[in-house]
Amino acid sequence: MVILKIVSKNEKNVVVTLEDGSVLFLSTELVYQTGLRKGDDISEELRIQLIEENQKYFIKQKSFDYLSRRLHSTQELKTKLMQKKYDKRLIQIVLDELEEKKYLNDADFAEKFITERIYFKKSGSQKIKSELLKKGIPLSLIEEKLHMVVDENESYENALSIGKKKMASLIKRGFDDKRTRLKLFAYLVSKGYDFDTTKQVCNALFKADQFDDVE
Repeated sequence: MVILKIVSKNEKNVVVTLEDGSVLFLSTELVYQTGLRKGDDISEELRIQLIEENQKYFIKQKSFDYLSRRLHSTQELKTKLMQKKYDKRLIQIVLDELEEKKYLNDADFAEKFITERIYFKKSGSQKIKSELLKKGIPLSLIEEKLHMVVDENESYENALSIGKKKMASLIKRGFDDKRTRLKLFAYLVSKGYDFDTTKQVCNALFKADQFDDVE
């Protein structure tokens, strides 16, 4: 198979056109290593290698596209790439490379995810743990990061804050004390707070019964 032309796409990549009309996107480094030149008649073995490199190029580009939008766990990114019908073996090669170069880091992902959920969504630890497990983060790593990030007093204050707003909403809807308490309890549990924190918040709100600072 003869190479018709080699055109530089950017500093890191080139476009190679073969005589059958196929176009391959390859790294400049690979072209340099293999000594490819216009007019070369490449072997079938090398052609297959180049096709694989071309597929890896597109897998990397799609990976960077996803990662440019937001952080992903390794499993989360792998699932999305699998849905694109890329070769499973090549996906794993690319993921390993991304991890090695620190574009993927489940520990950093878990820590930032937990921080965001606590400070911006005021989620409880149980819900955060469930969400991270679904994203393929190991339980041991989740618990390590939760222990590092979560402050019990702050968790209680977050639960109290969203509890006040929810309780005010329930009262406006005309629920009696018993139904309000049950619905408030269920709401806090759904937000990921444990039994003890939920119970403390409900007791505090029903004793204080103050909503002046609720917006």
